[in-house]
Amino acid sequence: MLLSLMRKHAKSWLIKSLIAIIGIVFVFYFGYSFRAHEGIKIALVNDEVITAVEYQKSYRSMVEALQREYKGMWSDNLVKVFDLKNRALEALITQKLVSQEAKKIGLDVTEKEVQDKILFNPSFQFRGHFDESRYRAVLQNHHMTPEDFEVLIAREMLQEKVEQLLTALSPVTDQEVLEQYTFANEKVKVSYVEFKPDQFKSKVKVEPAAVEKYFEEKKESYRVPEKVKVVYVVFDPDAFKDQIKVGEDQIKDYYEDNLNTFKEKKQVKARHILFTLAENASKEEEERVKQKALSVLQQARAGVDFAELAKKHTEDPSGKENGGDLGYFSAGQMVKLFEDAAFKLKKEEISDLVRTAFGYHILKVEDTKEAKTKTLEETRDQILTTLMKTAATDMAHEKALSFVDRMPYQADLLKYAAENKAQAKETGYFSQRDTIQK
Repeated sequence: MLLSLMRKHAKSWLIKSLIAIIGIVFVFYFGYSFRAHEGIKIALVNDEVITAVEYQKSYRSMVEALQREYKGMWSDNLVKVFDLKNRALEALITQKLVSQEAKKIGLDVTEKEVQDKILFNPSFQFRGHFDESRYRAVLQNHHMTPEDFEVLIAREMLQEKVEQLLTALSPVTDQEVLEQYTFANEKVKVSYVEFKPDQFKSKVKVEPAAVEKYFEEKKESYRVPEKVKVVYVVFDPDAFKDQIKVGEDQIKDYYEDNLNTFKEKKQVKARHILFTLAENASKEEEERVKQKALSVLQQARAGVDFAELAKKHTEDPSGKENGGDLGYFSAGQMVKLFEDAAFKLKKEEISDLVRTAFGYHILKVEDTKEAKTKTLEETRDQILTTLMKTAATDMAHEKALSFVDRMPYQADLLKYAAENKAQAKETGYFSQRDTIQK
């Protein structure tokens, strides 16, 4: 359905923004801070400011990403080649548009959702509980502040909701799968003639003065940065798993302390019939579509098979094949107006007309699954795995601290590690711009 809508409403800012995600997805992971409300204004996006701080942060992130990608081949000329200054601004504008349009149709991320995402992240937990010191230490290792990280999490969660919006109302059709498969696998055979530069080297004569002049002009591009190599010792948590024993009391305590993580939201199984209508449609067009939808609604309430009505009348392409079946979904997966209507219905009940950004919907709920909390027995294996991982990580950390405490100040680390049966490794030479090869 949504792919069809994207074609029909290609002029919508929402659709343009969603399509743009494909091209700039990495920007969502290196973006900017929403906290910078002050400073120089670079641009306005529907009255929302893009500041110089945001722009510089986005630009630096792109530069650093390319430096990691190109490593030793990096030069400042690549900034111009990839047009990073303009791309950084375009990325920020697109982010703002996606965020604005997502909120217009009811998609948002609350502070509690962000907090829950962080609180229950195993990387920030110690003995099954959120540990603020560990949280800050992990962020510091990645050169991030808590504020920046929370913004990043919120942006990723909003992106997930946008992606769910694109997929939740309708699966991909067989025709679209075929088209993608054909695009990815279609092959051609090409004849070509190759002229390799090496074949002509013997015919080229370069004067020493020209070499010297070229070097002087491009000297900076030949600068070799300072490099170091590192010896390090690995304390892998997996190596200590055999030494870990988790008792029944620990499993029960973890279950009780983290009961919220084992709660499942209420779900409904529904079908729908869609009559597409643009948000900015004229009153005449809206009335025409509404009357058509009301006619079908009257048939549904009169007892005509809902799935057959969907196959005949819905403008959701996949709905014509599966009778408008949406399967089970929980709160937060659908457009808010659509979702609110669905969760108010009882089993076998049919809704009134529901107006969303996509048009008019008629919904029928076929089944419900009430919210519940998983039992201890249902979660035992999951809890055991978590406790084992946490305990093994803690043991590895303690072993590492003990190793450091006992090590002489000027010890040869490779030799000292071998004497103490620890796993030592050595990197190759690398600069500050290089990716460390472990």
